[in-house]
Amino acid sequence: MSSFRLVGTPQFGTWTANSNNPNPTTIDVFGKVQGMNKAGIYEFIYTTSNGCADSVKVEVKICCVKPNAGQDLSFCEPKLTHDFVDATANTKWKFLTGPVTATIDSLNGKVAGMTKAGVYEFLLYYKPSGLACSDTAKITLKEKPNAGADLIGINAICSPVSGYKLSATPTGGTWTGLPSNPESVTIDASGNVSTMTKIGIYEFVYTLNGCSDSVKVELKTCLTGSIGDFVWVDKIKDGIQQANEVGIPNIVVELYQTDINGNSLARQIAAPYKTTQTDENGKYLFTNLLSGSYQVKFVSSSIPSNYKFSNLKNQGGDDNKDSDADPITGFSDIIIVDTTNPLKRNILDVDAGVELDCQPNCVIVSIKKLR
Repeated sequence: MSSFRLVGTPQFGTWTANSNNPNPTTIDVFGKVQGMNKAGIYEFIYTTSNGCADSVKVEVKICCVKPNAGQDLSFCEPKLTHDFVDATANTKWKFLTGPVTATIDSLNGKVAGMTKAGVYEFLLYYKPSGLACSDTAKITLKEKPNAGADLIGINAICSPVSGYKLSATPTGGTWTGLPSNPESVTIDASGNVSTMTKIGIYEFVYTLNGCSDSVKVELKTCLTGSIGDFVWVDKIKDGIQQANEVGIPNIVVELYQTDINGNSLARQIAAPYKTTQTDENGKYLFTNLLSGSYQVKFVSSSIPSNYKFSNLKNQGGDDNKDSDADPITGFSDIIIVDTTNPLKRNILDVDAGVELDCQPNCVIVSIKKLR
């Protein structure tokens, strides 16, 4: 308060200010006071013309300048921090209550530590007047729902599926499917998904109290394929299986996974995906194969001595009768297994012909079919 007016009676007296007032003040003959710029008790003396005097005290208090803490806010978990408006020179922030003890910087209003859902309350107060002159702001941190674990990769579901049920917590929310899903499917409030027919990853969003969580569901083909089939002695060295030519047992056969282009160096360094041996009839089989690109390697070190792979690869017009092994490496060409296509699911024509490679003075070993 910079000015104030006092009225004394009877009129025509004079005013003086106590020299011990909290702040130097002046008062004129009309009772107008100036200089009460500091809190405290001020005293003024009124003297009449006959020399009589009386005094009056005026207390100046610091009144509340109510600060503005801002609007109450609401967020979904996770929301560990928030930044309120900066305090002024005469205001200060303070944490009041919450489900856990959060912190707030008294000057810049930065909040941290909101680790649990619930209502957090903060106080912005006017320092000269204390906590009584203040404003509060609340942050409601809403619990994030849980739509469940993703069902992808090894947890994917197999096609075809007529429907599927998703479970979320807490209950009482709503489900929606993303428009980017492989096909348009519906999901009701209970999490029941309509028929999914297209292979791919579907995503569904569960919303409760304005907060949401999503879950991915992969639909994949669980059909498996196979690769085989035969290693035989090519007696006449024409690269084509003849009725009287027999299979060779105990030939090591390796299966490699590869990309569509293949890379022979990388394939030979890498460990095989699967390994087997030919049976007593020269047959082999790799089963439970997913769709993809493969190569078969017939291991030359397991071939009987004085024998080698047939020099004639892919002879004739019948893939079931020719030799597919490279004469040097023992690798087949790239094999595509497509479990969705019945014609490419089981590739049972990957064979290897082995012929006699007898040098001068060698001993010829007769290989006969075991019975």
